[in-house]
Amino acid sequence: MMPKRLLTAALLALCTVIVPTMSATGTVHAAAADDGVLTADRAYFAAIASHPPTALEALLEEAFAYRTSRGAVIGKRALIGHLSQGLTRIADIKSWRRTVAVSGDTAVLTGVAEVTVTEADGPRVVWSRYTHVWVSRDARWRLLHRETTESPGRLPREELTPDLSP
Repeated sequence: MMPKRLLTAALLALCTVIVPTMSATGTVHAAAADDGVLTADRAYFAAIASHPPTALEALLEEAFAYRTSRGAVIGKRALIGHLSQGLTRIADIKSWRRTVAVSGDTAVLTGVAEVTVTEADGPRVVWSRYTHVWVSRDARWRLLHRETTESPGRLPREELTPDLSP
């Protein structure tokens, strides 16, 4: 086992190589992520919980695609239309464990969400892992792709350490 002082020195040396490389490639992770992407992501969650979801028009890229946890693919118009009809209402959203990677005009954001959904058969809580792909257009982040994987129940405790809320 490596002595603690030597391990610390090795980690610091590694950081002096990795961080400049990440900056040179335009890739930034987690703590140094673009606040604009996080702001846009919070706005997306707020928009799907509002009725009607008018803010989605400006947040979603025209080529937007959402692959649901059930395997369906929904485009921009279909999502806005469905939520506008009120057939599915989002009552509450909590998001944890967000990670962000930004490279040029593209950002990939992943996280864990607890969503309270109300449909014809009543309310239910959905736990999922999600991935959002954001693109920067005219200095604004727009959501290009969303994919979710539903968990059959509450996610493991280690995944629930809150870091950001929408």
